Amino acid sequence: MSNFHFLTIICSIDTVTQETCTGTESYNEDLTDNGFLQRLGQGLEIVLVASGRGYLGDEDKGKPAVPYYGGEYGEEGEEIFHNQEDTVRLGCKLGYQNSVAKPFMGTKCLCTDGVCQWTMNNPDFSCISNDDQVSIPVWTGGVFNFVKSTFSKYLVLKTRVSNLRRVDEWTYDQIDHVAHPEYLTQDFWDTTDSTLFVFCPFDVTLGGMNEGDGKIAFSEWYSSEQSADGKLWSFLSREGTKVNRQKCEAIDNVLTCTTKSNYFKGYIDWSPDSSQRGPIEIHTGMTAGGTDYSCETGILPGHHPDAIAKMQQFFPIFANGDFSEMVNYLRNPPFDDTFTLN
Repeated sequence: MSNFHFLTIICSIDTVTQETCTGTESYNEDLTDNGFLQRLGQGLEIVLVASGRGYLGDEDKGKPAVPYYGGEYGEEGEEIFHNQEDTVRLGCKLGYQNSVAKPFMGTKCLCTDGVCQWTMNNPDFSCISNDDQVSIPVWTGGVFNFVKSTFSKYLVLKTRVSNLRRVDEWTYDQIDHVAHPEYLTQDFWDTTDSTLFVFCPFDVTLGGMNEGDGKIAFSEWYSSEQSADGKLWSFLSREGTKVNRQKCEAIDNVLTCTTKSNYFKGYIDWSPDSSQRGPIEIHTGMTAGGTDYSCETGILPGHHPDAIAKMQQFFPIFANGDFSEMVNYLRNPPFDDTFTLN
């Protein structure tokens, strides 16, 4: 019987422990990424470097700039890396909207169990696609909202609904005019249906004839949705209702037509208890577009009968039907985070 000798070989395997973000977990000098943004989610882009390679510095705070190449980060042609705690600020590309009512999110190079990757400070931050998911309305800023009358159970609001022809010049919205060049043409707005949104800093349903069945009504628009908290309402344009109107007059025997925005009158119920009408007193002497705020109006091209339901579905801050955080998406709201909406 043969004897067999077994040789046991014990191999020592060294575990590679990362100490920096490299490879796909890196960004370039022009702030394009090398793969990690796709891992974090759709529609993201690097807005600026808050610390680390490529930081522009802050003279007022005495913080020097950090060049992308040179110094501790090595020369061009060497492996790109980022140290732990290096921080970039992420935002959403045009055509996407942030999901947590904050336009930017700090994101750090962090290492855990030997693996280094970019990690957002708030994991709920994401970019919601306007086209594939839902768009936040383009709010008008209350510039042409006029409180015409106030009563114990309702107010009358005259509001202008604006088109998006100049959206390519605006900095306060996320509508992708490159993907939708039709939004910049008058012909589009002369024919398209629209969805009107009204956001009030109070629960509209607390008013009404029976003080609990309050609503908002516009005669030229079909009622569509309302949020569970009674603050956000939507309306679909009726046949013939357009955001524009033509004004024609004869000048030197030549008929000249100009396009004007349409105004609409809305009736908005509210609680007879003035303490339940929001943080600002609403009255007929308010300055439209100035320092006062009543109910804000917004627009989206096309009919969107389930927009509010989709906002609740895709935006975690609206998940429970509370739309109070919508104030942080408004165009220049004249109040800060110290206000609490009733």
